[in-house]
Amino acid sequence: MEGADGAGDERDATARDVLRKLGKHWDKLRKTDRVGAWQYLQRGLMENMSVLVPHVVSLKDLLAATTNIEEMLAGEKSDSGESPAEYLARWLSEA
Repeated sequence: MEGADGAGDERDATARDVLRKLGKHWDKLRKTDRVGAWQYLQRGLMENMSVLVPHVVSLKDLLAATTNIEEMLAGEKSDSGESPAEYLARWLSEA
C-alpha cells in the first residue's frame, strides 16, 4: 500500500523486516522454551503494531492473534492437553 508520499514500499519493507526478525527468533526460542517463544511473539507483535498495521495485518486481526496466544498460553500453563501447534492449527482452521 503506497501513499501519496511514495513511502508505502519503505513501510512494507520495514514490516517484512520486523516479521522476519520476529519469526527467526521465535523459531529459535521454540526449540528450548515453547511458552517463552509464544510470549516473545505476542510481545513483539504488540510492540511493532505501528509498523505492522495496516501494512501487513489489520488491527482487528493483530489483536485477535495476540488474544488467542494469551488464551493458548493459559491453556499451556494449565496442562490443557493441547499443544500450541495444535491450538494454532485449530484456530486457523476456524477463521
